[in-house]
Amino acid sequence: MFSKRLVGQLKPTAAPTDGWDDYRRALELIVQSDVSQALPLLAEAELSFLAADDQQGLWRALLGQALLHWHDAAAALA
Repeated sequence: MFSKRLVGQLKPTAAPTDGWDDYRRALELIVQSDVSQALPLLAEAELSFLAADDQQGLWRALLGQALLHWHDAAAALA
């Protein structure tokens, strides 16, 4: 489904915040092709990053959600 290379490019590079745990777990689920559980985790991470004003995390969570929607042919959601 998703290559480890693509997921590797999305890995966090900043110090952890509350949202990073959800984000990391979502990446693990994507590698395991479990998109249905990864998407809600990315949404939770997005909210945590927004609350913490973590711009890097926010953009990574949004990009991850968009890529999952795009892969599922849901371009309107992406």
